[in-house]
Amino acid sequence: MAKCEDAGNCRFLTDLVMVVMPTSVNLYKQLYCLENAKDCARNMVSQALGSDSVPTDLFPHHKERAERILTRAGH
Repeated sequence: MAKCEDAGNCRFLTDLVMVVMPTSVNLYKQLYCLENAKDCARNMVSQALGSDSVPTDLFPHHKERAERILTRAGH
């Protein structure tokens, strides 16, 4: 299991919308940012297309959506 390189800069963790869901954010952070970055949809898109290509409403568990984004981008 690997820690995410972008955990400190991830907009998912710092966006105002996430501030109203602190319990959920802490769970996502533990499961994806600290333990299993390769399964994080945001990390998948960021690594392939750059952090500016990650939709602000993409949650870490939205892997199918991330795969569609990557497919449309030709990855």
